[in-house]
Amino acid sequence: RKALELNPKYVESIIALSGSLVQLGDMDAGMEQIKKALKLEPDNAMVYNAAGALQMTSANSPKHLDEATAKFKKAILLDPKLIPPRMNLASLYVSMKKPEGAVKEYEAVIAIQPENLAAHAELARAYLYAGSLDKATEEAEKTVELSPQNPVSHNILGEMYARKKELDKALREFPHAV
Repeated sequence: RKALELNPKYVESIIALSGSLVQLGDMDAGMEQIKKALKLEPDNAMVYNAAGALQMTSANSPKHLDEATAKFKKAILLDPKLIPPRMNLASLYVSMKKPEGAVKEYEAVIAIQPENLAAHAELARAYLYAGSLDKATEEAEKTVELSPQNPVSHNILGEMYARKKELDKALREFPHAV
C-alpha cells in the first residue's frame, strides 16, 4: 500500500496488492484492484495475466474458466513472448482436461525459452495426458538433460519409463529422485 500512496497509478503495485488481498481471503477486493489496473493500463499484458490468474483461482463455474482463458489469451496477444500467461493458460487447459491446448502453450514457451525447465516438465505431463507416452518420455529426458541434479526431473523420467514398462530404466532414475 505504501507504493500506491507514493504513486497510485503504479500498476505493478496494484497487481501486488490484488494478490495480497486474495491471499487474505478478500477475492472481491482483489478483483476490484485488477479492474482498476485494467482501466489505468488497458494494453498491459501483465495486468491481463493477473486478471486471468485471479479468475482461475476463483473459478467455480465454466464461465469463470472461459473468462480466465480469455484474459490469458489477451495477455498473449498483447505480448506474445511473455511467459507467465502462456504457463498459466497451459495449466488452465490441463485443469480443464484440454491437454492439446496445454501442449501448444508449453511448446510456445519452449520456443521462446528453450531451457525453461518447468515448461519441459509440464510439457511431458501434458503429452502424457494427451496420450503421447513417447513424446512425454522425450520431454522428461530433456528435463534431466537440462537439470541433471534436479530430483523432480528424475522422478518424472522414472514415471514415464515405468509407464512404458521399461522398469530397468525407471529403477535407474528413481534413486536420483530422492
